[in-house]
Amino acid sequence: MLHYYETWASVGRNETFKVMLSLVVNFNYIPYQFNIEAAFLHGEMDALVHVKQAKGYEEKGKENWVWNLRKSLYGTKQAPRMWKYKLASVLNSLGLISTRSDESLFINAEKSLLLHVHIDDGFIISQLENKITEFLTKLNSNLRKDPLNIWATH
Repeated sequence: MLHYYETWASVGRNETFKVMLSLVVNFNYIPYQFNIEAAFLHGEMDALVHVKQAKGYEEKGKENWVWNLRKSLYGTKQAPRMWKYKLASVLNSLGLISTRSDESLFINAEKSLLLHVHIDDGFIISQLENKITEFLTKLNSNLRKDPLNIWATH
């Protein structure tokens, strides 16, 4: 089903982020921040969308043909939603589940990880640094990310 007019981008609740910061300050959770590169380009289209070939990239003999867009593209109305679906799918496959109170908060109780997502930025905390490193390694094999470890405690 096409949800052409659902153009939202998932953003986390401020209250959730503040609670996570409180865990860092009061209970010595280890914080880590990262950004997913070109996030909206990771989503897979759920609708048939055709685009003209970009000038300079036309296929010889097929200059008037159009392309079927398989991945979301910045500027398409579906891109933010398709990114959210892709991210949720990847995080679920890594053992994290979204909470009911804030769909941008993903948890893995077994590994004591909490991940807060704001569009393409992630803030992850845990009491065990090796769990963060393990998670980020697995995440990076699915989605390219830029480390922004401005919270480093070293």
